[in-house]
Amino acid sequence: MTRFFALPIACVLALVGATTAFAQDATLKVGDPAPKIQVKEFVQGEKVESFEKNQVYVIEFWATWCPPCRTSIPHLNELQKKYGDKVVIIGLNAFEPDAEKKVKPFIEKMGDKMTYRVALDEVPEGSNPSEGFMAKNWMMAAKQRGIPTAFIVADGKIAWIGHPMSMDEPLKTIVSANIN
Repeated sequence: MTRFFALPIACVLALVGATTAFAQDATLKVGDPAPKIQVKEFVQGEKVESFEKNQVYVIEFWATWCPPCRTSIPHLNELQKKYGDKVVIIGLNAFEPDAEKKVKPFIEKMGDKMTYRVALDEVPEGSNPSEGFMAKNWMMAAKQRGIPTAFIVADGKIAWIGHPMSMDEPLKTIVSANIN
């Protein structure tokens, strides 16, 4: 039983070390304008280049090596089915060494269990995955030290930040408020 808890704890601790340098300068919080979307590529689904008015987005940070992230995938898939085009869900793969080699085969293996958009963080060549654009400007800026973490964006602003398994009620409320 210890093994199952050791890996997720190790994942969180690895990210804590990666985010410590940025914690002092954390500036992203609920109500703030959402940082731009800048990714290496969308490996599944239509590309999203910017946040549109009257559209709700979920940006969920995850990695293939993260057991809690894999656990939340079916939940995100169900939310995408439930809300359809009212919500754009983007699984943002971050903190992933060799993402280009790992993510596409992972998505193919998941098949219809993971049908929402998936993008790879833009990491400068030769850099640590924690130095990706999205990791720095979203996760670290918001003092988020572990994955999975989801951000709900509505009308271009951060509306909620938290664990994706806890976003059902906030997402429902935000979607309802966004429908005019």
